[in-house]
Amino acid sequence: MNKPKYAIQTAARLSGLTPFVLRAWEKRYDVVRPQRTPTNRRLYSDADVERLGMLRKLTEAGLAISSVARLPDGELRALLRKMDDAAVHGEADAKDYAGWRAALMRHVLQLDGAGLERALRKAERELSRHAFIDHVIGPFIADIGSGWREGRVRIVQEHLATTAVRTVLIDLLNTAPVPSDAERVISATPSGQMHELGVLLAALAASTTGRAVTHLGADLPAAEIALAARDLGAAEVLISIVYPPDDAETFAQLVELVRLLPAHTRIVAGGASAPAYLARIDHPSIMQLQSTSELWEHFASSPPRH
Repeated sequence: MNKPKYAIQTAARLSGLTPFVLRAWEKRYDVVRPQRTPTNRRLYSDADVERLGMLRKLTEAGLAISSVARLPDGELRALLRKMDDAAVHGEADAKDYAGWRAALMRHVLQLDGAGLERALRKAERELSRHAFIDHVIGPFIADIGSGWREGRVRIVQEHLATTAVRTVLIDLLNTAPVPSDAERVISATPSGQMHELGVLLAALAASTTGRAVTHLGADLPAAEIALAARDLGAAEVLISIVYPPDDAETFAQLVELVRLLPAHTRIVAGGASAPAYLARIDHPSIMQLQSTSELWEHFASSPPRH
């Protein structure tokens, strides 16, 4: 089982990772120590592949790679067994994501803000952080938006839902455990952009992967975002651009943000209108992420510096 025989591409495929993530985890966390051929190619054993697969499952369940990377294999197996037992005995409805979202929507339609907050917190407690973001609160936010556009959700209901979701997400960010030397990330929306739930979700994903996240809020001038990034030594700035897709001032603000940020600070942009703006900005410091799966991949493949 310990005989090295797999090239990195095969080891990555068998463990469910990408070669990029595998290399990043090795370099930052020393998760496995593959042997090297005379030509310096990595070779992985079955034991290496098993360990990598366990780490992947644990991070997909919401644990930060930094918290499990150096645990022995036996402890990793015990954690996975504990999670499996919880799924069988304590989370009978954990996989009924549509049911969770339907319950949240009932509170919205009944204008029950307090009930909506309680339901959101219950879902966050009982599901993994990945599942909560990917399958419950993310799609729920999208459901609210489409419901409002189609007339199924009234303006007052949409506002109530936004307030409750924002409150819960901010609380989760503010109470997240953060290593004293964690990499700093800030989140915001630029001037004219009032919809901040998407960037709050991205901030929560960053926090889940071991970053120290400071959320600045919505509708901020580029100069203020850049100043905060400098003051905090932020490695990344998360922004969201929802509407409209062709506003000259929004474009000018993005160009200004790129100009004012330190060279080492990257902009990670999402939101429905982000592609329209980023297509006009060709700069290595800015990247576009349009799904939660892309977010997780980005944060996993760019492990935080401690």
